[in-house]
Amino acid sequence: MSMEASRAAAADVYHWVKAAVLKGEFLAGERLDPRGLAKKIGASPSTVHTVLGRLAAEHLLLSLPGEGFHMPFLTEDVLRSAYRWMYALSLTALDLAGDDPAHELQGPTPTSPLVDDDPDVLATERFFNSLAARTENHDVRIAMAQTNDRLHALRRLEKHVLPDRMAEIDAMCGLLGRNEHDALRDALACYRDRRLVHVPELVRLRHRVRQ
Repeated sequence: MSMEASRAAAADVYHWVKAAVLKGEFLAGERLDPRGLAKKIGASPSTVHTVLGRLAAEHLLLSLPGEGFHMPFLTEDVLRSAYRWMYALSLTALDLAGDDPAHELQGPTPTSPLVDDDPDVLATERFFNSLAARTENHDVRIAMAQTNDRLHALRRLEKHVLPDRMAEIDAMCGLLGRNEHDALRDALACYRDRRLVHVPELVRLRHRVRQ
């Protein structure tokens, strides 16, 4: 196999495994077996091992000495921290935001070309990426895209506890589009607080529901 073909094959494996991780095909804390995945995908174990290492570097997996690769262990404290971090990051983006929506065109694309069957999750990620794109700070944009990745599987489960979640996103999109930043800050706080209430249920679902 040529070097170019080898790189293309590795990229395909990366996108396949990352999509499976983001979509919640593996449970929280589950061990990922490189050989088993390699057989399922039709790739070499060494390529899969390299891909899993890359996803661990992106903080989407854990690499434990002597234990291999695992999905992150999810506790209520960990999930609360993730929601609070998304809120803090959103406020930082808003504080640095300009009023020109043209900046949104230069925002970060997803770190993986993920095809998802949940349009509500993708719409949520587009909103937060658009918010980050209002600032010219590259670090904020990348941090937002990475945080979206880490919350992706949880957002797919939110429909079980927050059936009206898209009404929040639609409202916040409107506030952002009209540059109503003070109202958007309040809406972001409500968005965070509603999810904090449901943390115990979401943690249980993430440990039990394979998506």
